[in-house]
Amino acid sequence: MKVSFFGHKDYPISDLSSDKILNFIVNLIKTNDLIEFYFGGMNTFDNHCANIVNNLKQKYPNIKSYYITPYLRESHISNINKKLYNDIIYPPIETVPLKFAITKRNEWMIENSDLIIFNLRFTFGGTYTAYRYALRKNKNVYNVND
Repeated sequence: MKVSFFGHKDYPISDLSSDKILNFIVNLIKTNDLIEFYFGGMNTFDNHCANIVNNLKQKYPNIKSYYITPYLRESHISNINKKLYNDIIYPPIETVPLKFAITKRNEWMIENSDLIIFNLRFTFGGTYTAYRYALRKNKNVYNVND
């Protein structure tokens, strides 16, 4: 199973939301033999969830986490917290103009995921665009705000 995460840029982290995300992820892990988690790492929600998954790796060796990068520039790659991820994946978007790289990376993540976990609070922005794209692709979605 492959799971991606999308959230708005600013994510207020509370104990309640952390516990909800943790419990949801643990239930996924317990009901699947192998899970790959995809992260874009561009916001607080992604980074928070990547930390949760990273902390679970010791207890659950059947999980892997990947940073899906929209850019191959060293200035971007050098800012990734590589300790959180098993590897970095660059999707086949090399012919895409840089200003569309994040959108195309997001589409690749959605197309290659079985489940997408959202922190969707607004009906605008990149997270909402990704949410609408996931629905059009008939993907399973879970919004932590529901």
